[in-house]
Amino acid sequence: MTTSRDLFGLPVDPNHGAKGRPRHIPTPELRQRVAQMHTAGQSQPKIAAAIGVTVPTLVLHYNAELRSSSQAWRRHYQTAKG
Repeated sequence: MTTSRDLFGLPVDPNHGAKGRPRHIPTPELRQRVAQMHTAGQSQPKIAAAIGVTVPTLVLHYNAELRSSSQAWRRHYQTAKG
């Protein structure tokens, strides 16, 4: 694969000049951080700001972490209550 180079010989990003922001790619570390923050009771806007994404992007990419941690909290609350 041949990479494009600029006038200084440095590689040019293939998406250089494309419209919009770069696509968000979740990492295991980010997934763990989202789950921990959600379990600790942080709001979605605060979690999104902490990892540098918007709330819709947070929900799109981290739905399982947001759902599973809330279900775990609900189970814990119900067992502690009853």
